[in-house]
Formats: sequence, structure tokens, C-alpha cells
Amino acid sequence: MLRGREQRSVWAPPEPAPEPARRDPLGRLVAGTARAAWRHRVRLAPGYAAAAVFVAGSAVHGQYPWPYPAATAAVAAGAVNAATRRARWRLSERRFATGVTAYAGTWITYASVAGPTDRVAVWALTAGTSTAWAVWLRHRRIRARIRLDADLGGWPERWENALTACGMPGHRVRAVVAKDPQATQVEIRGTVPAGQTVGDAAARLEVLETAMGFGPGTLQRIVQDGPQAGDYTAVYQAESPFPEPLRWSPELAPKRALEPWTVGTNDMGQPVRIRPFTDQGTRRMLIGGESGSGKSVTLLVIGVNGIHCVDVVLWGADLKADGATLRPLLPCLDWFATTPEEATLQVQALEALSLGRGPLMDRLDDKILPSPDTPGVLWLCDEIALLIGVETGNRDAINATMTTATEGRALAASMAGATQICGLDSLGGDRRIRAQFGTNLAHRTRDADDSQFLLGGARIDTSKLTDVGTFYLREGTADPAPARAFLVKPKAAHQFARQLAARRPLLDGFTQSLAGDAYLTRWERLAEDLRPLLGDNRSYAQWDMHRPSVQPVGAVPWRHQAAGAARKENPMGSNGGDHDQEDGLEDGAHTAGERLVAEFRRQIDAELGTDRPLPVETFTAGHALAALTGGEPGTVEAVTRMSEQDAAQTLDRGVRKMAAHGQVEQDTVRELLAAASGMPVSAFTGPGPADAEGTFELDDPRLEEFAVALEEARDARPPRPISPKELGDRCGRGRSWVAARLQGLAQRGAADRVGHGKWVAAAWTGRELREALLSADDAARGRGPGDGDSP
Repeated sequence: MLRGREQRSVWAPPEPAPEPARRDPLGRLVAGTARAAWRHRVRLAPGYAAAAVFVAGSAVHGQYPWPYPAATAAVAAGAVNAATRRARWRLSERRFATGVTAYAGTWITYASVAGPTDRVAVWALTAGTSTAWAVWLRHRRIRARIRLDADLGGWPERWENALTACGMPGHRVRAVVAKDPQATQVEIRGTVPAGQTVGDAAARLEVLETAMGFGPGTLQRIVQDGPQAGDYTAVYQAESPFPEPLRWSPELAPKRALEPWTVGTNDMGQPVRIRPFTDQGTRRMLIGGESGSGKSVTLLVIGVNGIHCVDVVLWGADLKADGATLRPLLPCLDWFATTPEEATLQVQALEALSLGRGPLMDRLDDKILPSPDTPGVLWLCDEIALLIGVETGNRDAINATMTTATEGRALAASMAGATQICGLDSLGGDRRIRAQFGTNLAHRTRDADDSQFLLGGARIDTSKLTDVGTFYLREGTADPAPARAFLVKPKAAHQFARQLAARRPLLDGFTQSLAGDAYLTRWERLAEDLRPLLGDNRSYAQWDMHRPSVQPVGAVPWRHQAAGAARKENPMGSNGGDHDQEDGLEDGAHTAGERLVAEFRRQIDAELGTDRPLPVETFTAGHALAALTGGEPGTVEAVTRMSEQDAAQTLDRGVRKMAAHGQVEQDTVRELLAAASGMPVSAFTGPGPADAEGTFELDDPRLEEFAVALEEARDARPPRPISPKELGDRCGRGRSWVAARLQGLAQRGAADRVGHGKWVAAAWTGRELREALLSADDAARGRGPGDGDSP
């Protein structure tokens, strides 16, 4: 006798399989009846409604007095009438729905008193149901739905047989849904059997079209759709869902960057939206497609959405046809490039923003959310392959794009690029750059490989798209969805841009400093034929107002043409007026301050020699005196408007700073200034460093509180702009009073507006700032009291 493992290893004949349990005939009858009732639910709807009314009458009989169901019936009839009116039903349909509701309520009210089985109640319910049924079946929509159900009744069996013919037996159809009465768009929802995948069915689209008897290209896609991995939806489209392009409307525009941006419609006519900026960070967008597929129009639609946002600054790089795509947006662009060299400067500036904008982040936050004071930056680039493609060899642009794509997500720096070269080589051959473009819009491509690159391996061939502007949108890991971009004509886009130019935000001062000299001089390099399109561009107006009167060191040597004899004829301190052109001084030196600045620079240049220019750290990007005095970019213009004595004192502070850095001997510079201006050397000896660091308390308590508020905002880390309202609350004065003092500080270079009612104080000593505030207060009082003199 075998025991243990030996006993278990003995072979035994298999037991016969149990016979399948026979289904109960009654259960089969009930299941068949339920399926038939559901299949013909549209045709039998009046009967179902009559049964529900009978049950309601039975429930209220003997339970509630008749006024209760009567009041409920009246309210229900009114609600149905209002709802159908709001849904814009036809008058006959609205009357039918309201009448049926009122009739049912009246019957329930009678049944609550006499009972549902009363002879009159039964007769009334039968007559009403018959009448409603006849009207129901005569309605055109119901007839169309019944015909549609009959036509689609054979689709499940046809679909399963087609899959079996393709070598994929065992599929189960769960539902066939028609999106319109004409069955031009039908969804087949099914489940694959064990051992097969949805991808296997998607790979046989063309074979299934033949087996089902469809036309070429009408079976659009098969995608996973449902809670189970084997659930799928096959979409049949007999006609193009986009017969005509839709024009973009300003009503669809977002007001803030964090709102969805509408770029088109899907095959059901619903809006298709993207989100370049989210509360989780920015998203990069890649638009691909062959020439003529409409990708540039899609990029323009994204730009038109962006110019409506009051917290987004747009940079544009159009490397095709001299900026033909993005130049309609020039009135709203903060920076525009039409050459790879200028676009490289843009992406390098964007890299600097992505690396250095962290101090603007709140201490408790891990990202910057766009706001009017700290706007996000969106870089639009048409034909991005011409900038960072492998064949260009532009490693500077490739590396900068890589840094921006990976580091800029949390610092409100985003990008959208369009290309007709759909491959890894178009993105510098770097898979890391490709991985950062999470939002992909695939227009018509040359072949299926380009589709795979854009849609991340989804089994969709965009080379079959026929309509211009149609694309598949894929965000993250979601399944691609078909859509068509809105149509925006260049003239319409330019009109939108001109209307919105005055509302566009400007980069904050800190971000502008991060962007560097290339950003500060960007408008100098704009082609002359594009300047008429700028219109009321706020960015260009700001640059034009603060552009330096002389060229920066390192770019163009100084070439001041001062004539000593002419200067003697028109001495320092007089109003040069019409004699300035005879003097030969460049840059329109019409004031004493301008002459002092020009002569100062000329003499320094002559002393040091053209082969030994001052270091770029001293005079950077046209901000010569700003670097000397520690002021803001407007310091140069402020000095040129000063009087002779004020300009001399300003330059004297620059002398001490230059001497402290060991660049020029202090006494040498003072002698040069005295010789150039015809003033004694004592005019250039201001308070010493020790005195300059000291402060004093202002006699006016409210003016003292005004100065303290400015100093606290300036000394914060990072420095924060301050609003006139905050200043007024601190010192208890009105807006006009505060505005007059701020304007006086701006004229003296002690404060500068950074946009949207925000101000920042210059990096002056406390004594200097308070002296400037006293001068501004005296000037404001000299103009007479205003409406803001009272708190």
C-alpha cells in the first residue's frame, strides 16, 4: 500500500466534467423579456410612463389628502415648461411635455381620492396613454430613433464576425451607440477575450474596415476605454466631423494663465482646451505636422489666447518666412526673433529665468504662479528644428532649451514649439528634451513613424488626416483625441493684438535683470520693416523711454565729438538750445546734466584710451550711471534732467564707487570732471562715505513713515515692490499726495515704477533717499495743495 508522496503520485483517470446546469425556462423567459424591453425602450416609453403613474397613484391613495398631489402636479408642470423653454424645444414639443405632466398629475390627484382601480381612473389612464402613445410614435425624432435602433441591431453580430474573420474570436460587444440620428458617427463598445489586447485589435483597423464593409478611413480608431484593461471603444465616422473650420472668438479667451486655453473643437463639437500653466507647474507643448497641415495656425491660436491673459508675457521666435506666423502679434510681444541667433539669445534668457527666478517664490511655496506683478513667460517658436535640430549644431540653444524644459516648470517659464521634422533629431537628439513636451498636437504627418513620435506610441496614423487644421491631442498618458484648430486670420490676430496692447503686462525688474543685456537691447535688433507693426507695444515704449543716450561699453566705442572752442562759446550751465548742433555734442545734450554726462564719458575715454575701455561691469547695457550710483535703469535719464549741481553730486557718488573698486583714481576723475565742466574741483567733493551712510529723521511724521516704508520694502530679501495704496495706508495720506511724492522720487532717480501701480526704491543710502524725498515734498507743495492732501 502506497503512502505519503508515493500515494499522491499514482495516476488516476480524470473525472468526467460535470454537465452544465440547464437554465430554468422561466429565467430564460424573464431575461429575454428584459432584453426586449430595454432594446425597444424608445418605442415603449409611453407604456413605461403609464406604469409609473399607476404606481404613484397607488402610493398616494389613502396616504395623503388630495391637495398635496395637486400642488405637486402644478409645480412639476411649471418646472417642465420652464426647463423645455430653456432647452429651446419646439413649441409643439414643449406643449406635449407640459400637457403630459399635467395630465399625469391630475390622474394621480384623482387616484388619491377614488383609488387607482376605480373605473373612471382606469378609463382615463388608458385613454391618455393611448393618445400620448400615438403622438409619441408620430414624432420625427422618435421615428428616426426607431429606424436607427433597427439599423444598429445587427452591428454587434457583424462586429464579432468581422473580428473572428481577422483571427480574433471571442470578442463580446457591450453596446453600440450612435452619436447622431443619421448614424454618421457610431461607437462600438466591446471587451477583448483573455489572451488578447486592445492593441491587437487596433493594429487591424484596415482589415476590420473591409470585413465590416466600411469605406476607407471611416474606422477612425480603437482605444482602451473602461474600468477593465480589455474594455475598448471603436469609433466609426462615415463623414468628416469637421466640414468647415470654425473661427476663433474672443469670448473663448482666458483672462488668466491658469484658466484653460481653448484651441479648437473635437469631433462632437465640444471645445478642446490645453493648459500651458497649471497650479502644479507649466507644461511644454509640441506641435508637429508636415508643411500645409495647419500647425502654424494652431501656434497662432495659442498666441492669441496668450495675449488675452493679463499675467503672461509672450516671447516669439519665428524662423520661417521672416516671421510670417507670429508677426501679427507684435503689438503684444515682449521679444520677437526672426533669426536663429536672436532666438538663441531668447532661449538663453529663458534659461537664466528658469535658474534664477527662485527668490520671487514665496517662502512656503514650491513654485511661482503667474500674476500681473510676477507674470509667467511663454516662448512661442515656429520651426523649432531650425534652432535646436541636430543638423544646426547650435549646442548653446540645445543646452538652454534642455535647462528651461527641466528647470522652468516651477518658475512659470513655458514653451510651445512647432516643427515639420517629426523626429528626435528635431529636438537636438536629446530624449530628455522630448520627454518634457507633455502636451502634443499631431497634425497630418508624412508617415506613421512621425505619428508614433508625436503621440507616444499610440496606434494612430495621422498621415490619413485630410482636413487642414485637424490634429490629435495627447496630454500626458491620456489617449489621443481628434480635434480641429480654430481658424485665425493674420489680420484678425493683428487686430486683437492692437486692441490688447495697452493691457499687456511687463516683466518685473528682477526678472528683467536676470534676462541680461540681450533682453535690455532686444528692440535695437528688430528689423526696420517690422517696426510699423509694433503699434502701442508697451514693452517697446518702455525700452524706447529708457534707452541709453550713448552706446554701452563693449558694444560700440564712445565717439563723442565735443569741440572745446564751441564749448567755450556756449559755457556749462547755460541753455544750449539751438547751439547744441553747432557744438557737435552727440545724443542731443540740451541740458547741463546731459553736457556733464557726455563730457564726463568723453574725458574718461580720452584718459584711459580706446584700447583700455572701462570694464563692462562698470557700464553695462547702457545703464552707465545706474551701475555707478546703484540706481535703477532710469538713472541715466534722471541725471540728464538734473540741474548742474545735482548732476555733479550724482557723478561724485560714482567717483567714490569707482575708486573703491580700484578702477580709477578718485582725484584723477575729479580733476577730469572739473576740467570738462569748467567748475572748481570743490564742486565734486560731496559728503564722505561715513556721512553718506548716516540717516536723519524727517520733521513731518507722515513723511518719515513714508520713507521708512520705502526703506523696508527695499531692504527686504528679495526686495519687494510697494504700491501707492500701501504707502498711503502707512502714512495716512491720500493717493494724490502719495503719487506726487513718488513722481518726484522718480524724477530724481530714487524710485522707479515696475508696472501695475508698483514702485521700487533705488539702492541709495538712507540719507540720500530722504533728501530726495524732501525735495519731492517741497516740489509737490510748490504746486499747491491737491485733493489728496487730506487723509
